[in-house]
Amino acid sequence: MHSIPSVSMPSIFMAGAAFYVLTVKGNQPGLHKQCADLPWKRVRAGNKTVETANGRDIERTVKCVSIAEGINFPRAAQAAQITRKSRPVGTRKWHTETVYIVTSLTPSQGKPAEIGAWIRGHWAIENGLHYRRDVLFREDHSQVRNGEAPRVMASLRNIAITILRLQGETNLAKATRGARNYPDRALKLAGITIS
Repeated sequence: MHSIPSVSMPSIFMAGAAFYVLTVKGNQPGLHKQCADLPWKRVRAGNKTVETANGRDIERTVKCVSIAEGINFPRAAQAAQITRKSRPVGTRKWHTETVYIVTSLTPSQGKPAEIGAWIRGHWAIENGLHYRRDVLFREDHSQVRNGEAPRVMASLRNIAITILRLQGETNLAKATRGARNYPDRALKLAGITIS
């Protein structure tokens, strides 16, 4: 039985079937090495995008290969290599990062441009809600790791962030400190009153 990495996976639903697109991270060194060892130098770029955002020039290149065998991951049909080059606008030095993707989508179901877009969309979520959970609640340092407890804690963190947002809070760090320092206010925010 394969261990699924402890990362969020965007799921794609097509015609009643579910597929996965998984970013392979360092917590799966064997799978990461298998992806890195694929013949990427012989693969032509399937998609390249160039943009300027948040004061940075960004180039993304997506290469995809069909994998019948060689990647030891359930239902894997395709692997992708995404190379991101970025630099502050007006500078010359590029920072390059390469990530690997495994997906159950076949080449006809997931083209390089689509895979790149799905991963960018997932990173937006990762950089939004997940970033807030880590910064506000130090989620990445949590010692809660057994059974359903990590999922329950993530849900509670999401609820806390949602309650603060619904209350009109724009500075979540300040609001979280206030709730921590004055528990009666936190209970009031959740609609719980103590008589």
